[in-house]
Amino acid sequence: MKPDGSVPDDNPFIDMKGAQPEIWSFGHRNPQGLAIDPETKVVWSNEHGPAAGDELNRLEKGANFGWPRVTFGRDYRDGSNISFKIADPEFVSPILAWIDTHAPGGLTVYTGKAFPQWRGHLLSAGLVTQDLRVIDPEGDALTGEQRIVIGERVRDSEIGADGTLYVITDGPQGRLLRIDPDQ
Repeated sequence: MKPDGSVPDDNPFIDMKGAQPEIWSFGHRNPQGLAIDPETKVVWSNEHGPAAGDELNRLEKGANFGWPRVTFGRDYRDGSNISFKIADPEFVSPILAWIDTHAPGGLTVYTGKAFPQWRGHLLSAGLVTQDLRVIDPEGDALTGEQRIVIGERVRDSEIGADGTLYVITDGPQGRLLRIDPDQ
């Protein structure tokens, strides 16, 4: 959508009868974070899957990500399969599936200068894992993931003007934490 709330003329479903023109992609379960890389213009989304099926997706115009027909997760109640497929050529597969129940919160593309090794990396807040995941999107495949253990449910992260990183935790004793390169 445009800043004024109108729909761009090139949205994938703008002329499809019965479809909402604002839709960019579909087949998502429960998106939590959305980030646009300012250099590459790639749009990223992390989302809660069912038990043990959280995902990181590179959003594509008009793409179907397949929920609930494909999933890595299982039913919360009894652990049964929701689908017997984790991939299908009809759907776009996630770039990364967290089978350890990351329970993602916010998503940020690091653009600061304090951590030059992280420029262009994704920062995914972890609610259940109580960490911040630093994910390296190299080309079409994600080659690595680093965990910064916070020890509290991490809701989101933001980049300060000086490039340092701020992390916010949630809960009754939620805190705003600053992560400096020399720590």
